[in-house]
Amino acid sequence: QTLRDNCDSFKRYRVLTRVLRDVSTIDTTVTVLGTKLDFPVAISPTAHHKMAHPDGELATARAAAAAHTGMVLSPFANHSIEDVAAAAPQGTLWLSLVLFNDPERNKQLLQRAERAGYRAVFLTVDQPRFEYLKRPQVNRDKNKSTSFHSCPNVMFPDTPP
Repeated sequence: QTLRDNCDSFKRYRVLTRVLRDVSTIDTTVTVLGTKLDFPVAISPTAHHKMAHPDGELATARAAAAAHTGMVLSPFANHSIEDVAAAAPQGTLWLSLVLFNDPERNKQLLQRAERAGYRAVFLTVDQPRFEYLKRPQVNRDKNKSTSFHSCPNVMFPDTPP
């Protein structure tokens, strides 16, 4: 019954095409969480930016600030909350928080984000726990196999030890 109700409700929506209109003055600004953004799309909390660029989240924060849009920093970022904020002091930064088992750790992360100027918190309450979330360690014995290979340029300063 639920599936049928959902399908029926979507059948009521229509896409109205808008062609041959004057597009010389388009305003893409939007206000999100009390902050005006020039671009109606923000950067979601993705991890491990250093795997794609040497500056990692620092470059992403600068790009978001240059585009006048928001960035949600992942708790699994390669740079600290403070370093990302310092890289884009005029940017709109929000923090994605995964609740750790240690309430004091959660409190410290929130306090650091507030001091660094983050304007909102996106709370994730359904994140599963994976073994790879433990702080990476390099396996120096080349004869032993390991399921995790750490990269020297990839650090996770705000993940739990």
